[in-house]
Amino acid sequence: MNSHAFNLGIIYCYNNLWKYKHRRTDDYLIVHQLKKDNIFLFNAEYDYTKISERNAYTVYCSQKLEHSKIIKETCYDLTQLFTSSTKAVRRGITLKNRNNIFISDKELTENDRMSIFNSWKEWKNERVFRITFNPERYSRSYHLKDIKQVNYYERIVYVNFKPYAVINFSLENDIAFEISFVSKFFDKELRFINDLNECILINCFHDLYQNYGIKTVNVGPDGGLTNLKKFKDQFPHFYNPIYSISIKKELATLL
Repeated sequence: MNSHAFNLGIIYCYNNLWKYKHRRTDDYLIVHQLKKDNIFLFNAEYDYTKISERNAYTVYCSQKLEHSKIIKETCYDLTQLFTSSTKAVRRGITLKNRNNIFISDKELTENDRMSIFNSWKEWKNERVFRITFNPERYSRSYHLKDIKQVNYYERIVYVNFKPYAVINFSLENDIAFEISFVSKFFDKELRFINDLNECILINCFHDLYQNYGIKTVNVGPDGGLTNLKKFKDQFPHFYNPIYSISIKKELATLL
């Protein structure tokens, strides 16, 4: 399945499978979260109304369901991206050649990863309504390297050997699913060029394409966030649709 929402690494982080009970069959995966269930429906013909005993649950499916809404996941065709690359793409490819940039799959010093995350989290907490901001799914992604079923890819970016960004993906066949990307983009000393984050993204895409056999990158939906959509849409892209429906007790009695 090509969906960001259905990738095991994404499900682990977004639904915290380390904490919540879950059950998987050939037809679905259900995660029993604190207030509701999340159901990932593999078989669109399966009667999802019989899966959950909770008063509230959300169903995700790659095919359209009755009453469902569409979610558009942003994807990049890497062959297209790098065959007719623009100036912006070429800047990203050559980022690793800059003297003040070091891109590593390991921390140079202990806790560099969390130093980046905590600085990013603190900056976000001061500017984003906490009810809509859940940073823990980002930090949970750093534990995926211990999950054998997940093919984990991570890069830590240093500017003048100071930790600046950490980005990671879950790899499945020839598709990479972006899990999290946090950086100290607000630090003007470290963000020495305006498009540094864009360059980091493209540089990782190129590494995945050239060295890991990845043909497509799925970075997931924009969640209705204007700035995130603008960031994701700046390179040639297409959308992978999935469908969701949120069921509450009142609606469930009608189905």
